[in-house]
Amino acid sequence: LDDIDRPQLVVCSVDNDRKKALDGARKLVTQYLGQQPHIMKASGVAPELLEEIGSILTWPATAEQIEQAMHLVPDEVVQLITASGTADECRAKVREYVASGCTCPVLYPLGDDVPAMIDAFRRGEDIHRSTAALVFGTPPESVTSEQRRRAKMVNFGIAYGIPSPGSNMGVS
Repeated sequence: LDDIDRPQLVVCSVDNDRKKALDGARKLVTQYLGQQPHIMKASGVAPELLEEIGSILTWPATAEQIEQAMHLVPDEVVQLITASGTADECRAKVREYVASGCTCPVLYPLGDDVPAMIDAFRRGEDIHRSTAALVFGTPPESVTSEQRRRAKMVNFGIAYGIPSPGSNMGVS
């Protein structure tokens, strides 16, 4: 199993203003919880909240329904399902994914300021080594070539854009 990459799409909303970052992800989280059964089941969110969101959203959900339902989704749920908040919070969440077995986090940026998200994950001259250090929680000089390779996938996923959430990335 160690030889198999386990990629995970990680929705990421970064801003110095924590509330703005969380609100930036809340709309997508609301749609996921209301209309994606596999995400609902795996989310760990209280069934009562899922039912309440589901009672508002139809298929396909209208913008008005999403706006109404997203007020039900607390910050804790947004952070449970996404890497959203300040740069430090986002890096910590990506490290959680890695610690849980994800070998290749693929960041899906939300919002208009994609450079801010890239900057949140970039330090020093070697961006891939710096990303690996952040993701794996190790000093840059201790990053292995395998860790750097995995971080490189994250960086190129950011730089070249990620298709809509849930699509098959073909990453292996």
